[in-house]
Amino acid sequence: MARTRTFITGLDLSLWDGGEQQLVLAVDYEFHPGSKGSWDEPPAGDTAEVTAVRILRDGEHLSVPEWLSGWIEAAAGLLDSLVTHAAEQNDSDKSDAAERRAEADRDDRMMEGR
Repeated sequence: MARTRTFITGLDLSLWDGGEQQLVLAVDYEFHPGSKGSWDEPPAGDTAEVTAVRILRDGEHLSVPEWLSGWIEAAAGLLDSLVTHAAEQNDSDKSDAAERRAEADRDDRMMEGR
């Protein structure tokens, strides 16, 4: 099941006057967890698909021209970074869910003990 996530990263620009500027980018993507395979389907690794790229500036989300979005999506290592980001987020989500369940169990036990 695909899940949409957002990855924040930067893009360094060299300006014509010799200066530099960093753009903060929000890359929205869908993460597709891999599968172990079955008798009729081969195993598949985790994948990510970019759905949108936006520039973050002063709390605003600015659209990115199509040519720049395509260039960013094709950047070496971006998809690997997205898969790593999603895996870390999934681990964090599982940990948070386990913590919420443990807290709910403690609350239930306390209520029963009254």
